[in-house]
Amino acid sequence: MASGSSANVNRKSKTSCGASGSIVESGASIISDFVGFSGADSEIYTVEQGGRNLVNLTNTPAVFEASPVVSPDGKYIAFVGLDADLDIMVMKSDGSERKNLTQHPARDAAPAWLPDGSLVFSSNRQGTPNIYSIKIDGSELTNISQGPGLDSTFSLAPYGQKIVFDSDRTGNMDLFIVNVTGENPVNLTNSANREIEPLWSPDGQKIAFRSDKDGGWDLFVVNVDGSSIRNLTNTPDVDELGISWVPDGQHLIFFAKYQGQGEIFVVRLDGTAPANLTKSPANEFSPIWVKFK
Repeated sequence: MASGSSANVNRKSKTSCGASGSIVESGASIISDFVGFSGADSEIYTVEQGGRNLVNLTNTPAVFEASPVVSPDGKYIAFVGLDADLDIMVMKSDGSERKNLTQHPARDAAPAWLPDGSLVFSSNRQGTPNIYSIKIDGSELTNISQGPGLDSTFSLAPYGQKIVFDSDRTGNMDLFIVNVTGENPVNLTNSANREIEPLWSPDGQKIAFRSDKDGGWDLFVVNVDGSSIRNLTNTPDVDELGISWVPDGQHLIFFAKYQGQGEIFVVRLDGTAPANLTKSPANEFSPIWVKFK
């Protein structure tokens, strides 16, 4: 591997992870898996907020890399690498010391950092997708969710001690909360409908998710104890996707195909004042709200 130059990642910065990469809010760089295509190649880059100093951290034309996330101390970047298999990789923030943590023929994806520097990820190595944790040196691989069915999308609590995920272990998709040690799983929604794609709020008090409870795929929010489920959008003919919390914890942004056009919307937690933020002839998707300091 040819390593890039220093990424200049602020070691104390908070990061926000999304489909296009990891945003370093208080530091100098943006980590992104935007693509400089060479065949089916995808690389991981850093670039300063003003667009200066674009650096290719991976520079491996034969390997597809994506989904970069920066460690809590800013020293490492975890990502997904597809060579022969889909594995969880880690490297220093300057692109050096790249290492394959999982090395398994299963599909390992969706890495996320715990506060102690361990990683959580999704894998189907036991037949159906479960959620695992692993140390940065590749040791202490642990199946956290241990579900008999499909344990799919997950989100970490902001304080890092619990995980919420969607699972069909009860026969339909419900939301579950479990300790990062795998103990004390709790069915948060326990309904006859489907609840998917949970996302923990910045203050740790609420969880946003999508559900077909009222006919279409709407955006909902629920307290972490399972109380006060609220439909924020209530648009049976429109599917809301790509949920992201605004840092104030009082609004959510998402994208939806409205009148045939993909647009970015924002809505309050009480469901009032929904607003179309883009209103453009192009299709917009996968929003991430970033507050640069």
